[in-house]
Formats: sequence, structure tokens, C-alpha cells
Amino acid sequence: MITIDDLENLGTSIKYFSLLNLLHDYSTSVPDRIVSLHNYIATSDYKNKIYRNKYVYQKTEEILNMTKEIIYSNV
Repeated sequence: MITIDDLENLGTSIKYFSLLNLLHDYSTSVPDRIVSLHNYIATSDYKNKIYRNKYVYQKTEEILNMTKEIIYSNV
């Protein structure tokens, strides 16, 4: 299984490596799948090649800022 969070980050990061190579390396390193893809990435050389999705990050920032405005405007 691949989480939405991982897919969003992979969508941005595959400019720097091949998704096919990542999945091959994961399959070779973890043939029994006892380690999740997320944890494999976090402990492999791929960890330095993963970049957050800028669009999702910007939208999250917008929502957080709007929420702060609403909360603090009522104080």
C-alpha cells in the first residue's frame, strides 16, 4: 500500500529518480514486504530525494492562516 501522503510526495519527487527504480529497489530490499514503502524510503538513500508537494503545502498553509484569522478575530 502507498499512502496518499507518499503519493503526493512521489508526484513531486520522481523528477529526481525513476518510480520504477524505487519500486524495484524496494522489492529487492524488502521481498517479504514486512517494511512499508514509507519506512523503506525513510531509511534508504531515497530519503534525500523526497520533496513535499508544493501545491498541497501551499493549500495547507492557506487553510491554517485562515483558521488563525477566524480564531483570533473572535478573541
